[in-house]
Formats: sequence, C-alpha cells, structure tokens
Amino acid sequence: MSEPITYEVKGRAVLITLNNPKKLNALTIPQYDIICKYLERANEEEGTVITLIQSSGKLFSAGANANYVMGLDAELETWLNLSVAKQTFLVQTFLAHKKILAIALNGAAVGLSASMVTLCDLVYAHDLSKTFLLTPFANIGILAEQVYGRV
Repeated sequence: MSEPITYEVKGRAVLITLNNPKKLNALTIPQYDIICKYLERANEEEGTVITLIQSSGKLFSAGANANYVMGLDAELETWLNLSVAKQTFLVQTFLAHKKILAIALNGAAVGLSASMVTLCDLVYAHDLSKTFLLTPFANIGILAEQVYGRV
C-alpha cells in the first residue's frame, strides 16, 4: 500500500497528496500533523514558488477518520491536547506558509479538511457540480462554527 500522504517536488512546485481513496481521504489527527510538517518542509524548498495540496479518488477528504476518533478516550484533556491544540497548530501553519498555497479539489471537503480549504491562497475545483465544503460540527453538536480571519 502506498503512503496515505505523499510529498513531492515537481519543478517549481511542492505537491502534497492525500492518497487514501478507499477511506475517502479521511484523516487522523497525526495525519493532519504530517500535512503541517510537509508545509513547513515546503517553506524551505529552494526554487519552489507554490505548494499544492491535492488528493486522489472521488473526494478531496471526508474529514476526520471516524475509526480513529472512536478509538480515543473521551477525557477532556485528550480532546484539548489532540483536538484544540492540533487544530490551532494547523491553522497557524497554513497562515504562516511563505509560498503560494493552493488546493485542488476533486470533490467534497468535510470538517477540518473543509476548513483547510478556506486557509489557502488559491482554490481549484475540478468539477463544481461535485465540489462543496461541508462543516457539520454545529449540526452534530460538537461546537459552534467559527470563521478565522484577520480584522
């Protein structure tokens, strides 16, 4: 099996690819960390001007991997350490990226993956009729939606 997230330099671009189409590119918390590490690595790539996040399969990402989340304990400290802190780190890493940050959508993006889309400089959609962002957190009672931005 290939790696679920890959990193490649191609010409003047860094390609970060979500490559787990059988799981609809659903991500675990450690995999969101891998994306952050790849973004930091891309900052240091000499001669590149753009970082592109893309995916394989019919969806960009189904969001959080439910099997992973269900395996975590329900303690508040676990959620603070693994969810709030990690999400804050993800947002800060996206906002601090030094190069053009683009994302290529081949379908829907759900949850935190949809939030990632909104943090990019450029968004490309392959087929607008099959592409949408879904942030269901409030609907399932996890938390109220928040929009991050600068005032």
